[in-house]
Amino acid sequence: MFDKRIKLLSVSMTLTILLSSFPLLYTIVVAQAVPSVFVDPLENFFYTDTTSVGTEFSITIEAADWPEPGVYSFEFKLYYDPTMLEPVPAKIGVDPDFWITAFVAASGLDEGAPFVDGEGNPFLWFSATLLGAGGKVGGGILAKAGFKIIAEPAAGQILGQILSCGLDLRDVIMVDPSTSPPTGYPEDYYEVQSGIYQYSGPPPPHYLKIEPAIVTATEVGDEVSITVMIYDVEEDQQIIGAEFKVFFEPSILSIMSVMEGDFFKAFGTTFSVNYTFANYGLVGILLLPTEGGQHITFPQGSGSLATIKFEVIALPEELTEFPLDLGDVQIVARVEDELTVLPPRSIEDAVLMAPTRREDLNQDGIVNVLDMATFALAFGSGSGDPRWNPMADIDQNGIVNILDGVMVARAFGS
Repeated sequence: MFDKRIKLLSVSMTLTILLSSFPLLYTIVVAQAVPSVFVDPLENFFYTDTTSVGTEFSITIEAADWPEPGVYSFEFKLYYDPTMLEPVPAKIGVDPDFWITAFVAASGLDEGAPFVDGEGNPFLWFSATLLGAGGKVGGGILAKAGFKIIAEPAAGQILGQILSCGLDLRDVIMVDPSTSPPTGYPEDYYEVQSGIYQYSGPPPPHYLKIEPAIVTATEVGDEVSITVMIYDVEEDQQIIGAEFKVFFEPSILSIMSVMEGDFFKAFGTTFSVNYTFANYGLVGILLLPTEGGQHITFPQGSGSLATIKFEVIALPEELTEFPLDLGDVQIVARVEDELTVLPPRSIEDAVLMAPTRREDLNQDGIVNVLDMATFALAFGSGSGDPRWNPMADIDQNGIVNILDGVMVARAFGS
């Protein structure tokens, strides 16, 4: 049986899609960043083909986006499952780099051992305060924790048995220095994001990739598009949905539109939603069941999940790379009427290069024979071809042809 946490995570994703209002399909909603406390990384997934019992891993607990007057003190507890994980004392403590001159009240352990609540559940307890006037604004590391894996999952179908537990942040207090006496910020003022630990058999073969890997922009007002692809899905994985975020630089790009791809549509009726937040777009897609609540056919192969079009709203003075990153990916499968998340084997991100001269294919500041050679090597290719080079597709029509060569020739020597 899958851990309840993974089930709830999957069900939450599915309900988010189903309960979203149909008129909101492809609606753009802009949300402001809110202060937060979170575990980094949020997802700590390990597999028996690369990780063994006894392996240690580390996490940090961090703050982000705290405006004035900032945070003067903090306190929180980090819960975990002691049947799966064992704390590593050397990797536990409050981080002094962020909370400079902090007075530490609790640095994780109780005389070298975890704290225990009234129900016998162990936890790590962190508490610290600044000295003097003023709070900390912005973000940074609050504390660190390390664990040793002490239990191995049993083998089975697909991922086998999944050992999973939360790395749960509880009883969080973030103190407002502007109040007298000091009080904690209201719980609805900030977000708390707990982490997840998971240990299972080798991951399924599918992986996600943003294509093209490089997009370019020459001037403000340019439009650039990327497609999120999924590859190597096997039918017996019984995948029925996907949710992911695409992170971008909001001072440079603005999302214009999101269009669902062809992958899930090839296997039945789908429902999809998307929303735009301050620095990322969120996309959710669900393959709907029949009227009887069953899925007759499950997806297989490869295809596009979504295409996102951006408008360039500003440009730096010098050529700069801006990441276009996939994150918080959840691929949902329905196995024996149980919902579970199948993490992809890998994720390949992309970058925006701007500002560029489209004819300067290698972006070395001059159009010369090297650019002509780059064009020649890609001539006649399209997306997906082994010789495909998106930089050589100057007019961005999906194929490198003579029109692109003419533009390079006209700019030669400049």
